[in-house]
Amino acid sequence: MGAHQLLEQGEKVRTLTNAVGRDDPFDGRVEIHTLDFEDKSALVENITTI
Repeated sequence: MGAHQLLEQGEKVRTLTNAVGRDDPFDGRVEIHTLDFEDKSALVENITTI
């Protein structure tokens, strides 16, 4: 199931990415967090906190 489908069902969607600043096809409806393998605590926080 893709992000668009999840959003249509009212689900909260989060993504981890290193491509910050790209076009947003979700019009701000997807929560975006930076993917940084060097910062383990931030990575764990971004994966586990909803």
